[in-house]
Amino acid sequence: MRLPIASKAIAPMLWLLASESKDGVFDGSLDELVFRLHITKKEYQDGLKPLIDNDFFILVSGVLAERKQDAIPETEGEGEREGETEKETDMPEGVSIEVWDSFVKQRKARKAQITERVMKSIREQAKIAGWTLDNALNEIVVRNWQTFKSDWVAVKPNPADRVRLTVAPSNEPDPALEKIKADAKKAA
Repeated sequence: MRLPIASKAIAPMLWLLASESKDGVFDGSLDELVFRLHITKKEYQDGLKPLIDNDFFILVSGVLAERKQDAIPETEGEGEREGETEKETDMPEGVSIEVWDSFVKQRKARKAQITERVMKSIREQAKIAGWTLDNALNEIVVRNWQTFKSDWVAVKPNPADRVRLTVAPSNEPDPALEKIKADAKKAA
């Protein structure tokens, strides 16, 4: 088996490229190899084909198996069919224009729709938190949230403020206090 000089020159460079990845696969396109190996297009064409023909390299970009059946192209997006999309909602009552505009702008930047379901959820969570819808939407904008949960704004009790008993309560008088009272009577 005699390889052309161009193949002998390119082979070590290709093996080095293959060693860069764990599975030995690399981009063997004309433009990529001409750039990476600093060779001409003619050297590429003269040297690569004999290496592939003699099984020094395997071309994996081809078809692995013949097609057994025809593919059926998708016509609709997954989960979203015609007529199922929720329509965008208008500005709710009690919400300032400034807050609403900021909320809409933020949702659009996140590519998140403002549907009746979204507004219902935010309205319910605001009610649980004891907030107005305007305050909840403002908090969403200020904190750069996508939605609102009452748990996120609930005042959490400080564990240090809890009263802790070190002695179990009892209906009997404390013996230490009784002794102090008795000592005070004797001293008087």
